Amino acid sequence: MIGHIMELAADERRKLLALLTQESADLQTDDEVLAELSETLRRQLSLSAATDLAEGFRRRMIRIAEELSDDSHGPGHYDFQSDRRIAEDLLTQVRLKATALSSGADDDFMVDFAKTFNTMSQDRRAAWLRGAALAASAAEPDESAAQYAADAAKQKSSAKWTALRIATDVAGIAYDAARKDAATRASSSTGVERPTSMAAAAPLGLIAGGAVVFEIRRRRRAAQQASDEKVQVRRERQATQAVVTTCAYILGTIDAT
Repeated sequence: MIGHIMELAADERRKLLALLTQESADLQTDDEVLAELSETLRRQLSLSAATDLAEGFRRRMIRIAEELSDDSHGPGHYDFQSDRRIAEDLLTQVRLKATALSSGADDDFMVDFAKTFNTMSQDRRAAWLRGAALAASAAEPDESAAQYAADAAKQKSSAKWTALRIATDVAGIAYDAARKDAATRASSSTGVERPTSMAAAAPLGLIAGGAVVFEIRRRRRAAQQASDEKVQVRRERQATQAVVTTCAYILGTIDAT
């Protein structure tokens, strides 16, 4: 996955950096954007300067895929699979988590995911709501998509409704996009249309981060362990969001070009 960053156009690199940092990347030069991408990914994945970024990213992809999978893979399951195949498996798992969230199939997960938004400002909630809504309505006319996003942003006053709306929009991306002009659009094995996965990269990362944190907390409760290791949980969420966002964005560019 990391190797594909070099193949991105300058504006695509800026977009990826903005998704990872949630800040504008317009002021940096092209060389600064590439350097900042490296620094940002290393920081978010907690990788030292001595660690190869591509290898560290691959290890984290595998770790997250195993964390989110309901199946127990044996040792070495991903040894001979390409980064792309692992990334596709990973996004499949995230889509399934979003579906479980939106359908009410896992109430405990929804309660935990809603905690993500408890201390978040309403402006920030609105930004996430708009982003997920725009991704879900990417195939619609601009005016319809804008109205859909504006309606979604109204859920910002409640952490619970923010969580449910984002989960619903992300879960619906695979199905709404596939129904429209399916004969002329290429869909991936993840069930998420390639260009749509680019638009949904950040919301997919958000849900993946919530899912990984929930699994960590659930294991701790089962083992009756203290759950006061907030720094570790925060780092796991950050690393997961960075990996899934990057994978979704890069997979979208590979077949969109």
